[in-house]
Amino acid sequence: SHQINKRKCNTATCVTQRLADFLVRSSNTIGTVYAPTNVGSATYGKRDLLQ
Repeated sequence: SHQINKRKCNTATCVTQRLADFLVRSSNTIGTVYAPTNVGSATYGKRDLLQ
């Protein structure tokens, strides 16, 4: 998520990515389903390694 924050993106994209990241952090299942982007995949990969 640190790399995501450094990227410049439009407001909608930033909000979506932050929401997805927040949901993944708060709820692994819901967050993963709610974030079908490369951001979600990267976060899911990190979650999978932690498990």
